[in-house]
Amino acid sequence: MIVRIVFLLLLLIPNLGLSAELYESYISARAAGMGNAYTAIVANDDALFYNPASLTKIGGVNVTLFNMNGAVDGQEAYNSAQSLAENNSGTDFADTVRDLFGKRIWLSGNGKGTFTTKGLGVGVFGGITLGADAGNPAYPTIDTNYTLDYGFNGGVAYEIIPKILSLGFVGKRITRTGARFPIGVETLVTLSSDDLSSSLSATGTGYGVDAGMNIMIPVATQPTLSVVWKNLGTTRFSLDSGTTRPPSIDNEVVFSFGMNIESMFFDVRPVFDYKHAFNWEHEYGKKIHAGIEIALPMVAIRGGLHQGYYALGAGVDLGLFQVDVATWGVELGEYTGQHEDRRYMLEFSMKLGVGGGSGGSWFGGDSSNGQSGGSRGYKQRR
Repeated sequence: MIVRIVFLLLLLIPNLGLSAELYESYISARAAGMGNAYTAIVANDDALFYNPASLTKIGGVNVTLFNMNGAVDGQEAYNSAQSLAENNSGTDFADTVRDLFGKRIWLSGNGKGTFTTKGLGVGVFGGITLGADAGNPAYPTIDTNYTLDYGFNGGVAYEIIPKILSLGFVGKRITRTGARFPIGVETLVTLSSDDLSSSLSATGTGYGVDAGMNIMIPVATQPTLSVVWKNLGTTRFSLDSGTTRPPSIDNEVVFSFGMNIESMFFDVRPVFDYKHAFNWEHEYGKKIHAGIEIALPMVAIRGGLHQGYYALGAGVDLGLFQVDVATWGVELGEYTGQHEDRRYMLEFSMKLGVGGGSGGSWFGGDSSNGQSGGSRGYKQRR
């Protein structure tokens, strides 16, 4: 039944060129609201996923008891899921696929729990993504994308030159189930979920390493240049079950620049990321991300550009609990402006933090040591 549902979901997206999408293995709602430009300003447990060198920005002791987010690409996802629920019996399998073929849907969900302190972090995580490209109806081939991941990571970072130069590394172990492959005309004719079961359930284990470097000018606005190399040499997976190895996670180089401008009433954090810097197969406009966050004591508002499309986000800090929302556009075509897929995310977190000085909570904090509001002392948030 699970494979059947996955297969149905993978048949819903129309001619969108999803094979041209630049895949991201993890996106937080805070980053998404800023166009996923985040690398140079991250100062919380997201450093384990975005920039290992930024573990040096964390002060005190911080625990994320849980963090969960879910994302979809709009009302079409709800309508398609409703159709699935209404036409889900075995006898209606083929008819259901024919009714749903050509509708757009993309789904993603992530969860994590972490422990961080200055220069050190460990975490557990899991995530799922479903998507597909139905291709040209005259040549019915579906390029599928289904991955289910879980694993753990751990990182260390050190200030080579205090307050100026930091280096960090994160190691990770990931168990991945899923596949990315074209479903040809023969499979579409038979519409048998059993034929796809072994491919979609392919499972393997992979080990990866991320490395990061921050160079900060020690002035009030903390201008920071970051370089991060994710998945050094590509993270590949073994074949533990199924017929083919799960898809690899490509290595990625990110260049980023950001600042933290503090005032008595709010902080402003502009940031620019150039991702997949040495991936020559994709047009440069798809690699550009820019954003800004305006952080108040309990609320933050965010905006930016993601691959040429606008991004918006907001967050509310209730102390122990935090809620973030975001929307951003993803380019599914070969070049910027060709075909947008607009996505929406809701994230809910429960975090604790102690240490880092004296004072009150400030949105964007996270017990950081002189970064992202850290000078204000006790930080529960970022």
